[in-house]
Amino acid sequence: MNPLRPRRREQDEAPAEVQTILEERARRLLQGAAQEEQEVVWLAELTVAGERYAVPLEQVRGCTRFRNVTAVPLTRRTVLGIHRHEGRVVPVYALAALLGQPWSGDPTVLVVLEPTPGRWIAVDAEAAPIP
Repeated sequence: MNPLRPRRREQDEAPAEVQTILEERARRLLQGAAQEEQEVVWLAELTVAGERYAVPLEQVRGCTRFRNVTAVPLTRRTVLGIHRHEGRVVPVYALAALLGQPWSGDPTVLVVLEPTPGRWIAVDAEAAPIP
Protein backbone atom coordinates (compact mmCIF):
# COMPACT_ATOMS: atom_id res chain seq x y z
CA MET A 1 0.00 0.00 0.00
CA ASN A 2 1.34 3.39 -1.04
CA PRO A 3 1.29 5.82 1.98
CA LEU A 4 0.76 8.83 -0.32
CA ARG A 5 -2.30 7.38 -1.96
CA PRO A 6 -5.60 7.89 -0.10
CA ARG A 7 -7.32 4.79 1.12
CA ARG A 8 -10.64 3.95 -0.53
CA ARG A 9 -13.56 3.55 1.80
CA GLU A 10 -15.94 0.77 1.17
CA GLN A 11 -19.66 1.30 1.56
CA ASP A 12 -20.00 -1.53 4.05
CA GLU A 13 -17.23 -0.22 6.36
CA ALA A 14 -19.72 1.52 8.68
CA PRO A 15 -21.70 -0.87 10.85
CA ALA A 16 -25.42 -1.04 10.12
CA GLU A 17 -26.25 0.69 13.44
CA VAL A 18 -24.03 3.69 12.61
CA GLN A 19 -25.50 3.88 9.13
CA THR A 20 -29.03 3.92 10.59
CA ILE A 21 -28.13 6.73 13.01
CA LEU A 22 -26.59 8.80 10.21
CA GLU A 23 -29.64 8.35 7.99
CA GLU A 24 -31.94 9.38 10.86
CA ARG A 25 -29.87 12.53 11.49
CA ALA A 26 -29.95 13.43 7.80
CA ARG A 27 -33.74 12.98 7.72
CA ARG A 28 -34.19 15.23 10.80
CA LEU A 29 -31.92 17.89 9.30
CA LEU A 30 -33.96 17.92 6.10
CA GLN A 31 -37.22 18.26 8.06
CA GLY A 32 -35.74 21.06 10.18
CA ALA A 33 -34.59 22.95 7.10
CA ALA A 34 -38.08 22.74 5.61
CA GLN A 35 -39.64 24.05 8.83
CA GLU A 36 -37.14 26.92 9.09
CA GLU A 37 -38.03 28.08 5.58
CA GLN A 38 -41.69 28.33 6.58
CA GLU A 39 -40.96 30.29 9.77
CA VAL A 40 -38.83 33.08 8.27
CA VAL A 41 -39.92 36.56 9.35
CA TRP A 42 -38.21 39.57 7.78
CA LEU A 43 -37.56 42.35 10.27
CA ALA A 44 -36.70 46.04 10.12
CA GLU A 45 -34.28 47.14 12.82
CA LEU A 46 -34.74 50.46 14.62
CA THR A 47 -32.28 52.01 17.06
CA VAL A 48 -33.57 53.93 20.08
CA ALA A 49 -31.20 55.26 22.76
CA GLY A 50 -28.51 52.83 21.63
CA GLU A 51 -30.86 49.82 21.92
CA ARG A 52 -31.92 47.83 18.88
CA TYR A 53 -35.58 46.97 18.30
CA ALA A 54 -37.25 45.15 15.42
CA VAL A 55 -40.63 45.31 13.70
CA PRO A 56 -41.90 42.92 11.03
CA LEU A 57 -40.93 44.31 7.63
CA GLU A 58 -44.41 43.57 6.30
CA GLN A 59 -45.77 46.24 8.70
CA VAL A 60 -43.46 49.01 7.44
CA ARG A 61 -45.30 51.27 5.00
CA GLY A 62 -42.67 53.93 4.52
CA CYS A 63 -39.81 55.97 5.86
CA THR A 64 -39.48 59.74 5.48
CA ARG A 65 -37.45 62.58 6.93
CA PHE A 66 -38.69 63.89 10.25
CA ARG A 67 -40.47 67.04 9.10
CA ASN A 68 -43.98 68.42 8.68
CA VAL A 69 -45.17 66.99 11.99
CA THR A 70 -47.99 69.13 13.35
CA ALA A 71 -48.10 69.27 17.13
CA VAL A 72 -51.42 68.44 18.77
CA PRO A 73 -52.05 70.31 22.04
CA LEU A 74 -53.04 68.53 25.26
CA THR A 75 -51.82 65.09 24.23
CA ARG A 76 -49.73 62.55 26.12
CA ARG A 77 -45.97 62.92 26.06
CA THR A 78 -45.76 59.87 23.80
CA VAL A 79 -47.68 61.67 21.03
CA LEU A 80 -45.55 64.03 18.96
CA GLY A 81 -48.34 65.12 16.61
CA ILE A 82 -49.77 64.19 13.25
CA HIS A 83 -48.21 63.78 9.81
CA ARG A 84 -49.64 63.47 6.32
CA HIS A 85 -48.30 60.39 4.54
CA GLU A 86 -49.61 59.17 1.17
CA GLY A 87 -52.89 61.05 1.63
CA ARG A 88 -53.48 59.78 5.17
CA VAL A 89 -53.30 61.67 8.44
CA VAL A 90 -51.08 59.53 10.63
CA PRO A 91 -50.47 59.97 14.37
CA VAL A 92 -46.77 60.31 15.24
CA TYR A 93 -45.48 58.70 18.43
CA ALA A 94 -42.20 59.14 20.29
CA LEU A 95 -40.78 55.64 20.17
CA ALA A 96 -38.33 56.23 23.02
CA ALA A 97 -41.15 57.40 25.30
CA LEU A 98 -43.31 54.41 24.33
CA LEU A 99 -40.47 52.05 25.20
CA GLY A 100 -39.55 53.86 28.41
CA GLN A 101 -36.12 54.79 27.08
CA PRO A 102 -34.41 58.15 27.65
CA TRP A 103 -34.50 60.60 24.79
CA SER A 104 -31.03 60.56 23.23
CA GLY A 105 -31.27 63.26 20.59
CA ASP A 106 -33.23 64.65 17.71
CA PRO A 107 -34.92 61.99 15.58
CA THR A 108 -34.06 62.15 11.90
CA VAL A 109 -36.69 59.92 10.30
CA LEU A 110 -40.31 58.90 10.63
CA VAL A 111 -41.10 55.23 10.14
CA VAL A 112 -44.70 54.68 9.06
CA LEU A 113 -46.14 51.37 10.24
CA GLU A 114 -49.39 49.47 9.83
CA PRO A 115 -49.51 47.39 13.04
CA THR A 116 -53.10 46.31 12.38
CA PRO A 117 -54.88 46.29 9.01
CA GLY A 118 -56.12 49.78 8.12
CA ARG A 119 -54.50 51.57 11.10
CA TRP A 120 -51.35 53.46 10.25
CA ILE A 121 -49.03 55.09 12.79
CA ALA A 122 -45.63 56.73 12.58
CA VAL A 123 -42.77 56.55 15.07
CA ASP A 124 -39.65 58.66 15.27
CA ALA A 125 -36.27 57.00 14.84
CA GLU A 126 -32.64 58.00 14.99
CA ALA A 127 -31.89 56.46 11.59
CA ALA A 128 -33.65 54.74 8.73
CA PRO A 129 -34.60 51.14 9.51
CA ILE A 130 -32.21 48.39 8.46
CA PRO A 131 -33.98 45.44 6.81
